[in-house]
Amino acid sequence: MANFKQHISGGIIFGILCTLTSFFVMGFTVVNSLTVFILGVLGSILPDVDCDSSTPNHLLFEVMGLLIPVLFLNRFLSNLSVENILFFLIVGYIVTKYALKFIFNKFTVHRGVVHSIPAAIIVGGIVFLGFGETSFSLKVIYAMACAGGFIVHLVMDEIWSVDLGNNRLKNSFGTALTLWSGSIISTVAAYVVIVAMGLLIYSSTTIPKSLDISEGQTSAVPRLEGKTLQKMGWADRFLVDINSTWTSLLNRYVKN
Repeated sequence: MANFKQHISGGIIFGILCTLTSFFVMGFTVVNSLTVFILGVLGSILPDVDCDSSTPNHLLFEVMGLLIPVLFLNRFLSNLSVENILFFLIVGYIVTKYALKFIFNKFTVHRGVVHSIPAAIIVGGIVFLGFGETSFSLKVIYAMACAGGFIVHLVMDEIWSVDLGNNRLKNSFGTALTLWSGSIISTVAAYVVIVAMGLLIYSSTTIPKSLDISEGQTSAVPRLEGKTLQKMGWADRFLVDINSTWTSLLNRYVKN
């Protein structure tokens, strides 16, 4: 199978292709395009989180320990004091980094259901649900980028399972790009999660009439609405620039 450096290289190549397509072809903003890149690269290393001692396993729970408390605060809590914010961030990090990691490692095995196509679908669904207030089209692209990176990892594992020098297939061949795992319980559980996630997405999502990435999306920088560039400081101008498409940047700095 491919090692971590090979997987991260494949993920970066995949992420760059997705980023260039989203930025220059689909009209994404700089921030949106970089989000696609990050999700694509992240997806490319996620399958190896089922290996307790792997770099992706340590990285995932470090990132989740920082990200989950922030997402929780943003979604469910507001107007908190600095002390309360720090409390939730610290407790969230400890619970995620140690408790959730312990439970995850306890119930997963390397090259199990986490290393499969159903897991890629679940990852895509989690990403879709995670970007709750984002426009429908953006959420779909984000989910596809992360799931796509996941699939790239599985494909690379299968390719590296072919030993061309000795004209043979390694024992690991066929254990990555699969629709099931060696455990019936894990396989059934994965498909139950997929069905439940599908029903949740169906019941909580309104598909827009058009697939415009900006439809149903609020301003990325609400406090700057109504202000002209001339009245903005360099920091505010930077915020405007990174939330602009390449055509907007071209008109602003080249044609003008």
